[in-house]
Amino acid sequence: MISSLTPTTSFSYLQEAVKAEKPCDCGVCPGCVSKTSSASHEKLAISVSISDAGRTLADRNNSESTHTPQKEHKSDHSETDSTISGHPDEQNSEEKTAQIEELKSRDREVRANEMAHLMAAGDLALGGPSFDFQTGPDGKQYAVGGEVQIDTSPVEGAPEATIRKAARIQAAANAPAEPSSQDRSVAAQAASMALSAQAELAEQKREKADEDQISTNEDLTSDQSYGMKPASGTVIDLMA
Repeated sequence: MISSLTPTTSFSYLQEAVKAEKPCDCGVCPGCVSKTSSASHEKLAISVSISDAGRTLADRNNSESTHTPQKEHKSDHSETDSTISGHPDEQNSEEKTAQIEELKSRDREVRANEMAHLMAAGDLALGGPSFDFQTGPDGKQYAVGGEVQIDTSPVEGAPEATIRKAARIQAAANAPAEPSSQDRSVAAQAASMALSAQAELAEQKREKADEDQISTNEDLTSDQSYGMKPASGTVIDLMA
């Protein structure tokens, strides 16, 4: 321990070291104190330089770590916005798919309705169904409207046949599950035609009845005329 060394002993040790030209290592003499102080300064300088470099590196790491979460946070917002708004291409694709499905449903409905008209009309139909088409987003043609032309004219001079025909026209017009306004209009026209035919038939029956009555009256008149006797004084005897 340094505290156990006396100055005399240290001094004599220093003198012996000087005489022998050997480096002193007592730690007490001015030379050792000077060397110790110099070494301490060197160590302090090294420690300071290392601390400065470490501080610089630490500041750089802190700066990078400070900015990194912000980038990640921004990325999170971008992902959230993308999830909420959706990609434009995906939205367009969904709209096209919905439009195609709607056109397919309309196509099936139109074709089923026109087939129902055709089957109910029978020989009244003037041909097969005709359709109005619309091009879908997929480039295909879809029926969005259609019609079946049928003969709706009355049977001339035959009201009873006209009444039967009107009933078939009404059945053909109302054949679909949900008749259109045009279908209902055709059915109403057929009903009106049937009423006219019934009135015509009633008129024909009245005329026939009148004719029959006239004929009966004429027959009665003729019979009575043949059965009458000549008046008195009007008989002439032609015999000689």
